[in-house]
Amino acid sequence: MGASRSDEDPTCAGVHQAISRSRENGDLGDSVAIRWRSGGDPVATRGAILTVVDADQPPLRIFSGKTPLDGVTRDLESRLATWNAWQPVEAYGS
Repeated sequence: MGASRSDEDPTCAGVHQAISRSRENGDLGDSVAIRWRSGGDPVATRGAILTVVDADQPPLRIFSGKTPLDGVTRDLESRLATWNAWQPVEAYGS
């Protein structure tokens, strides 16, 4: 089974619009603004993306920067704690 695309996150609509405008206008103004707001540098990300693309078994998803990974890590740790707390409960009863 191949990879599938997830639904677009509506909170990212402004970023998508800015990128589209930047591509249409051929300028970097919006790209610089996006980089400033997100705290990332698109140029610095290039090497990481090429490494993933060239990998024998690339991951389906990657995080660019520390901030998104921190949020997901907290969320997954919370989920794991809940699942571990409920693990002793039998699914089918006795």
